[in-house]
Formats: sequence, structure tokens, C-alpha cells
Amino acid sequence: MINANAGLSAGLTNNQDDGAALVTLPFTFTYMGNPFTEVTFCTNGWIGMGNQMSITSLNSRVGGNLFTATAPVNTIGVWFKDMGANFPITQPGTGPGSMRHGLTGSDIYTFQWDQAVGSSFSITTANLIRFQVSIHGPASATPGRIELLYGTTTGTISATGAAIGIENATGGTNNYINALNGLQNSTTTSSAWPGNGNGWRFDPQPPCVIPADQPTALTLTPVSTSQIDGSFTPAGSTPNGYLVVRYPNGAATTNPVNGTTYIAGQSLGLGTVVSFGAATSFSTTGLTGSTTYDYYVYAYNNLLCSGAPAYNTTINAGQNSGSASTNACGVIASPITVGPTGTYPTLSGPGGAIAAIATTGISSPLVIEMQSTYTGAGETYPITMSYDACITATNNVTIRPEASTTSAILVTSNHATATIDMSGASFITIDGRPGGSGTDKFLVIENTGTTGPSVLLRNESSNNTLTYLDVRAANANGANNTTTALAGSTIPGAIAIGTTTGANGNDNNTISFCDVHSITSVETLVCVSMLIIQPQQVQLPIMITTVLSIIIFMISSLVLWLQQVSMLLRVIIIIVLLTTVFIRHLP
Repeated sequence: MINANAGLSAGLTNNQDDGAALVTLPFTFTYMGNPFTEVTFCTNGWIGMGNQMSITSLNSRVGGNLFTATAPVNTIGVWFKDMGANFPITQPGTGPGSMRHGLTGSDIYTFQWDQAVGSSFSITTANLIRFQVSIHGPASATPGRIELLYGTTTGTISATGAAIGIENATGGTNNYINALNGLQNSTTTSSAWPGNGNGWRFDPQPPCVIPADQPTALTLTPVSTSQIDGSFTPAGSTPNGYLVVRYPNGAATTNPVNGTTYIAGQSLGLGTVVSFGAATSFSTTGLTGSTTYDYYVYAYNNLLCSGAPAYNTTINAGQNSGSASTNACGVIASPITVGPTGTYPTLSGPGGAIAAIATTGISSPLVIEMQSTYTGAGETYPITMSYDACITATNNVTIRPEASTTSAILVTSNHATATIDMSGASFITIDGRPGGSGTDKFLVIENTGTTGPSVLLRNESSNNTLTYLDVRAANANGANNTTTALAGSTIPGAIAIGTTTGANGNDNNTISFCDVHSITSVETLVCVSMLIIQPQQVQLPIMITTVLSIIIFMISSLVLWLQQVSMLLRVIIIIVLLTTVFIRHLP
């Protein structure tokens, strides 16, 4: 029995309010598929598997942590809230509470809060509660069982806000069970005392069974120079799902580990996880042209069982494994034209120029010329430009108006993501000058929607150039430095550099000689936004050229405004500006 602060273990604040005792069990208790011989017994109405004495006092008393990844984890919330064990201040004295633990049956160990604080956390003799949790060891009749039981109360208690349930080592949605409703995504807490003699029982799920067989008839289809799609026939034993892993051709494989959940893009040995789930088809992009890859598919079970997932790692060549090569980088004669009578009617879509490049590949620099009669008819927005292994620093792509263009060509949408989405694209130049020479900005890229930029660079887009363009948007999203702006909802700007899916960032992109502004009025400055997830990966050229573009636009906006005021006021403003600059540069 613990009825004094001295009985608590070192850690937390070591008192009846926010304290805990580290208890060594007389058996090994299997919780969520993992063995434990120690339990952290907390004054705030919970026990946690293993030594959790290093958590903060704050985390120990926030019942909502039962439903999140925040410590404590591997937690059993019996009456988890900010409360107190109600130890006596002196012996004897006020505060009749105690924390008791010990064997109460054949390999059954019980933790009990006796006459604990029933309202708030201060020591009291008036408002008391009693409750306990029992865990059943391996030699009991019901190994792994957990029972929560509630006793009598005294006085007026605060019965709201207690979290009740069990949580695994991960925490968060689908990683706990809320006892009040049995849900794994509900954060509901108590609204009343459960009642004397009432409680909940949790019985462990049976161990996951390895699927008896594997999927068959794996079919791999090269789609382009950078994409291979696949499909397969489900296994006859109807497993819960399939793990697909891609390897370089001939590379040694690594078996998936039981109990480990994988996510797309994660490394597995020398391989890369393609997909994890119930789907029987998949698509892999971002591959290298004319390159062979090996694919392996593993069946697994992970529903309503412990130790999930459990994988079948048997490899049957030609059934759940196979190889395929991406298309070789082909030849497309430059230039090609896009427009009503052009080589391709559109940039986007299955019959567009971008799809043709992805399918065929290029082996030399390619110029795409927009016909002066281009109207955007038939385009699919956003016009997406993705990674293509055949497009390199040497074999790059330039999009521009044809040399005979004498007025602006308009590419417009009201798409929430962007009008042009450069998602993983590299070595692409969009040049607004007819024929690539002069200073005319005859390519207008606009977005009339209120939540999307005109041009979005993201997901490892690098070494791209936007030059001599008229870029305008009605994007109403405001810039901020506190939250991550997301494409399709909150990202600001007419040109936006967004988030990335890789480790390198959106690097070495150049924005130069562009008019970047609002559709609606001269006075509304639309931000050229830079959302940088990994600042160390951002290269100096893009920072300089982007800042220069902003400065150029701000100066041009000032000139337009000055044209509207009197000559005398112009002189005064110029004198003030020059004086400010002179003062700021004094040694």
C-alpha cells in the first residue's frame, strides 16, 4: 500500500497530485502483443506499461492524452484526469487515500485507488472515489485480460472529463479503444461516475495468422519513361492486404517484419515500399528511363488480431514477383507546336504534348511552341508537369509562344490547386517571349479562383525557370509564418513554392522578369510565396531571383501609383525615399 509521497518513485513531482510508483510485476504481462514486467502506477488514475517515470507532470494529468500520441503511451486509463491519490499530510491526518497493488487471484494483479480525490486534486476527507484495474497474467485462466471496476463514492464528486480506455505504443486515432463507446476515433470522456460495481473488460485479440498463400499473376506494364503500373490476382485465402516493394534489378531483398506497418516511399532494405493496403493494383512513378526494376508482393493479415501485421514472405517467381523496364528515352523532333492546328491540341490530357513526352521521352532539347491561335480549349487543369527521367540539364524542355505571336496568349483556370502544377518537374523553362527573344511578355498564366496560385512548384521540383511571364491570380489566401500552407486550400500567392515529398526540396528554381500581380486591382499585391519545409536545401539563386522579382513588381506598382498623384507630391515622395536610402547607408 502507498499512502505517502515517500512511497512514490523518483520522477514527475513525486506527490499525491502528480506522482507515480514503478511497480515490478510477479509475471510477464503481454499488452498489445508486447511483454512487460514493470507498470507505472500514476496518482492521476492510469497505469502505463513499462517505465514511464520520465514523462512530465503535465502529460500525466491530461486525460485527453489517452487518445493522442502524446505520452503516456501503452496506457490503461481507468479514471484518467487531473486528480489526486489523497495521501494523508501527516500520520494520522487529513486525506484518507491510498494506492494499493498486489496479487488478487491466480496470476491476477490489481492496482487500486482507494478514497482518492473525487473533485479536483487537493487533499480532502469529503469527496472520495474508489476504483481499480486488474491485469491477468499468463498462468491465469484468461491471459491478457484487463478489467476496470468502479466502487462507491463519498460526497460530491466531479464525474466529468475522465478518459477511460486502452492505448497502444503509437497512440492517436485507431491506436486506442475508448471504453465509453468502443470506438477507436472518439475522444469522448466521462459525463457520470460509472457506478458501484460497474466496469469494463478488455480481452486480448488472438495473434495474427500469417496468410496461407500469396497473390498470383503479377502483371507489370511500362507506361512511360518514368512509370510502371502493376496489378495482381488476390490470394485465395483472402488476406487483409498486400505490401508491394520495388527494388533495383537484381538487388538482394529484405523480408518485411511482422508487427511492422510500412508506408509508401519508406525504405525496406535496398527496396522502396510502393503500397500497403487492400488494393490489388499500383502505380510507380519517378523512375529512370530504360531501367529495369524488380517487384515483390507480400500478403498480410492485420485486422482484429495482435502482433499485426503478419506477413507471408514466400516468393513465387512470376506470381507475386516480377520485373519490368521503363520505356527508353525516345526521339521527338524539336520544335513541336500546341494549338488548334499544332502537333498536339493541348499541353495536358492523354493527347497532349506533356503526355507524349512522358510516353516517348526525349533525347535532345525540346521546344514546345504555343500557337498564336491557342485558346486553352480541351486543357485539363491543373496542367501537371511531373518528374521525367529523360528531361535533364542537357535534354531540357522550353515552352514559349511561337515567334509569330503578336499578342498575349492566355492560359487560365479557376482550379483550387493551380493552373500549372509543376509537381516534381525539373529542367523545364516557361518563357513568355515569342520565339524566346525580345522582352514581350506574351504568355499570361492566370488563376481566377480564390484559393489557388497560377503556378505551383512542389514535390522536388528543381532547376525550372519562369521568365518573361505575366502571372496573375485572384488568390485570397493570406501569407503566414505559423502554419503549413497546403495546395488546394490555404497556399497563397500567384506563384507558390510549396511542400515537398522528398529530402532535397524544391531547389534552384529561377523566377525572372515576370509581372506577378492580382487580377482584380493594381493595389492588391499577390504574394510570391515560398513555403520552405527544409530551408537548408534552398539554393541561393532562387532566393535572389524571387526577391528581385518581388522588388521589380513593387517598384512597378509604385510607379503606377505615382502616375496618379500630383507632380509636387511625386517630388516629395522621391525626396523622402532617397533620404531614407541615404541615411540607411551611412557608415
